[in-house]
Amino acid sequence: MLIFALATAAFTAGYALFGRVAEPPDTPLPPGNLLEELRSIPQSLANPALRAFLQVRLLLAFGAVAEPFLLCMPCATCTFPPRHSALLSWRLRRRLP
Repeated sequence: MLIFALATAAFTAGYALFGRVAEPPDTPLPPGNLLEELRSIPQSLANPALRAFLQVRLLLAFGAVAEPFLLCMPCATCTFPPRHSALLSWRLRRRLP
C-alpha cells in the first residue's frame, strides 16, 4: 500500500510541477558530435529551468514504478486466481468513467 501512496504523491507532484514549467522557444543548434554533447552536460545542468524539468520527469518516472503492480495488488488481496485477472481488469475499466 505504501508504494501506491508514494506513486500517487509522485504523480501528483510531478504533474503539478510539470504544468508550471514555461519553456521559451530555442533557436536550432548546428549538429555536433557525441563528445561535445557529453562535455556540455555540466553547462546544461547549470540552467535552473532544465534542472526543474528533469526533476519533474524523474518524479513522473518514479510514479510509474507502481504501474505494473496496479493489477497484482487487487488480485492478491481478493484471492482471485490468475486466470481471473483479465476479467478483473475488464470490469475495473468498465466502471471507470
